[in-house]
Amino acid sequence: LVSLGGALSAPGSLKGGDITLRRPSVVLAHDVTASGSLDVRATAGTLRQTGGRLVVTGSSRFDAGSQVLDLGGALNDFQGEVALNGGTTQVAATALHTLNLAGVATGDLSVSSAGALRLGTGTVSGALTATSAGAMTQAAGGLSVTGNTSLNAGTAAITLTDGANRWAGSVGWSGGDVGLASADALRLSSLATRG
Repeated sequence: LVSLGGALSAPGSLKGGDITLRRPSVVLAHDVTASGSLDVRATAGTLRQTGGRLVVTGSSRFDAGSQVLDLGGALNDFQGEVALNGGTTQVAATALHTLNLAGVATGDLSVSSAGALRLGTGTVSGALTATSAGAMTQAAGGLSVTGNTSLNAGTAAITLTDGANRWAGSVGWSGGDVGLASADALRLSSLATRG
């Protein structure tokens, strides 16, 4: 499905193999189920999930340019990698599968997984808030964060040991065993280790 011009707000649920949605602005208000990939792009405005559940078997890509990207549905189930490009960005997922972020290019980024979380590579031009109920890891290649970073994995391990990481602001964490690497000096804030 490719949609051109005006705001896109689907009147009901969408289900298919590979699903592509493109519109100046996008509102996801109902269930979207893709047995293949999901590619959603807002070409001139915001991309917001206001209801429903996103279930994607393959990879997902969400692009809002410099605008708000909000995928805050706690029942989202991303089974493949998730690429994010947006301004202030929020993404949430259920515990059914690890939330695997791929490339990220965002402003402030808030990411929450009811299960395990793998952070992606790229740049967060702002603050990073990452929360998981399971282990927190990262893809190879490093992550750069220009603002402050808050990591919370409960009692699970946090392992962000890629030497290419750059944490320009302060870094705080709450987790089990914690491993953190940086190409630059680290400035630590609130720390709670339960390992």
